[in-house]
Amino acid sequence: EHHHYHLSDVPDISLGLLALVVLAGLVFGWVSRCFAETTRWVERTGQRWLPMAWLRPVVGGIVVIGLVQIFNDRDYLGLSLPLIDAAFEPVGSIWVWGFALKLLFTAVTLGSGFKGGEVTPLFCIGAMLGHSFASLTGQSTSLFAALGFVAVFAGAANTPLACLVMGIELFGENLAVPLAVACIASYGVSGHRGIYLAQVVEVPKAGARYLERAGIEP
Repeated sequence: EHHHYHLSDVPDISLGLLALVVLAGLVFGWVSRCFAETTRWVERTGQRWLPMAWLRPVVGGIVVIGLVQIFNDRDYLGLSLPLIDAAFEPVGSIWVWGFALKLLFTAVTLGSGFKGGEVTPLFCIGAMLGHSFASLTGQSTSLFAALGFVAVFAGAANTPLACLVMGIELFGENLAVPLAVACIASYGVSGHRGIYLAQVVEVPKAGARYLERAGIEP
């Protein structure tokens, strides 16, 4: 059975709210890009300094254990489903920079060779980021957690339409407009290098020059 997320205090859609949704969508896209780039950086660094492939996950595992000890918190390990639930709760339920810590844990894990999946961790990063955005702007935490849940993945996977449909299925058709705005904004600024390396860029987002600098063939 699919998990059900409870949305409370969702305001009426207005131009002012949509303006904030656009801003949040840009933030979601930037963070999704940071996730992809950080994961690639960890992977490239490991390949450069640790030529023996079996040694990279060993070192990556030690780094993750070290992070747990430094922050004295195991909530960021695994899928972090409790953190997703907490993101839909009122202000103060989670640490405002918790999304960055989850991003770091996941990027180190995936980049060092543990291929366990990016989807649910990205949902977690997005929901927590949406909660933090709402906390700082005085908006509904459950609404922006829902937007971040789908929009961060839309940017990281370059799949705004699929994520819009998923968002409507999860959170209801009454949020179709803000979900669409957040997903499109995130997709627009997330760049071309997403989490799926085999993905082919058919229509450039920012022109051919960007593709050339990124080393990507359209």
